[in-house]
Amino acid sequence: HLIRAGEETLTVKNLCLIEYVAAKFAGGAGMVLMMEFGDAIKRFPTAEKQLLGWRSFVGRYMVQLQAMLNPLVPFQLALQEPDVSEEYKSALVYSESHFKDKALGGSFVRWADDSHKPQTKDPCVLTVAEHDDFVNGVVFS
Repeated sequence: HLIRAGEETLTVKNLCLIEYVAAKFAGGAGMVLMMEFGDAIKRFPTAEKQLLGWRSFVGRYMVQLQAMLNPLVPFQLALQEPDVSEEYKSALVYSESHFKDKALGGSFVRWADDSHKPQTKDPCVLTVAEHDDFVNGVVFS
């Protein structure tokens, strides 16, 4: 509704929060989220770069997000992104504000050896043109 109403600030703010991404996948609406990204990118060209970054993150981890073996999976995936990325920063803010007892909060990031964490985004991104209907197959040549 925010996209159709032209509410760019609220749309971008919500789509670019890790808790929004997590909630969409927890509700089984991952593909709906991808369509929301597509609609928002068309409607709000000034936010295209930011929205494309988040859509790439979601697309890169689609299998893991859809499996949702644990409700913290989206947050952990975001925390594995480069420190300068919006996804990482969003997960860190959420973690620090919701897990003040440090059971999962600030120490959540320090569970792994972050010296092995890449500090650049994966340059491999697949872009599929938007469609009005479901995609039933893709052929690569």
